[in-house]
Amino acid sequence: MTPTPRLPLAPGVQTLNGACHCGHIRYQVRVDLGEGTARCNCTWCTKHGWWSKVVKPEAFTRLSADGEPLPIEPGHTACPHCHVMVYGAGDLPELGGAFVTFNVNTLEGVDLHGVPIVFLDGLHDTWAFVGQTTYENPFRALGA
Repeated sequence: MTPTPRLPLAPGVQTLNGACHCGHIRYQVRVDLGEGTARCNCTWCTKHGWWSKVVKPEAFTRLSADGEPLPIEPGHTACPHCHVMVYGAGDLPELGGAFVTFNVNTLEGVDLHGVPIVFLDGLHDTWAFVGQTTYENPFRALGA
């Protein structure tokens, strides 16, 4: 099977598609990944492979199998079939009110090379800034 090449990430706000591993949970998000993403070292984020980007609820749409919008419930949403953690929703003043956070790892069809990442210390519950970098895709030369 030949892998589908990933498109380079364009600057600015764009509409991207995402899904769990099996495709049961699908979504569309309007986002500028150049504004930055976050990684946390707490056990939940580490064990789920969570790479976070927070957006306003109006920028995120969960889609049905036929592409129709579905409601978003508060809390984290994992696929009942493949168990991939796809997104979470809530309302916290610290995050500017209502929000959706999605797992950047579930985006489809884009090369995330160069996306800024900040690292936060959730493991010790301080949420202190630990460092930052940009994502370097080691599989880029393979077209993945």
